[in-house]
Amino acid sequence: MVWQAALAIANAGLGFLGKQQEQRAANRAAINNFKRQEEARERDWNQALSIWGARTTKYEQDIDEGNLAAARGYEQAQEGLNRTFETAIQNNEKAFIQYLKKHGQQSAAGRTGRSIGRINTLDIAELERFAGKQAFAMTRSQEAFKENVESIRRAAVANKNNLFANVAFAPVPDAAPPPPVTSNNTLGLLAGLVSAGVSGVSTYRQFGGEAFK
Repeated sequence: MVWQAALAIANAGLGFLGKQQEQRAANRAAINNFKRQEEARERDWNQALSIWGARTTKYEQDIDEGNLAAARGYEQAQEGLNRTFETAIQNNEKAFIQYLKKHGQQSAAGRTGRSIGRINTLDIAELERFAGKQAFAMTRSQEAFKENVESIRRAAVANKNNLFANVAFAPVPDAAPPPPVTSNNTLGLLAGLVSAGVSGVSTYRQFGGEAFK
């Protein structure tokens, strides 16, 4: 039967074309999926870089602000200490001037001898006590100044550490997706087509031979 042989060959050809189209469609789908994954990966990476850039910029700004705040704190502490010293010096000067005035008034009044000596000794002792209190106050002010400065320093260091936690780890890109796996089985399909053709020819010979007996 010639038509049976022709039909077998035609069916084999149609099957070959159908499988080839399926193969191409599968290849296109794999390639498109790979492209989508690459595009998504690139978008995510650009977004991560944008966020990282904003974080680093803010980190630098916050560090500058923290340094300025610490500098203002140091300056205020130093000004406070200077005022304390200035006040102590002025108080000592006033006390000494009062002592001199009192001593001059006593001399002008004609007081001499042991009585005036005792008075001068008491006045000098009182002046020394007053100066000692001023010195103690200045010492305490120095200690308070050092404690204040150290507190400002610790706060500045803690602030820097807290800020650095936001930029401690730089972003890294995601791993690239595996390349698409495409199929190229043309030889196998052709072999199937040839096999179908051979089968069709065999069928033709078989039925043709029987027809001519």
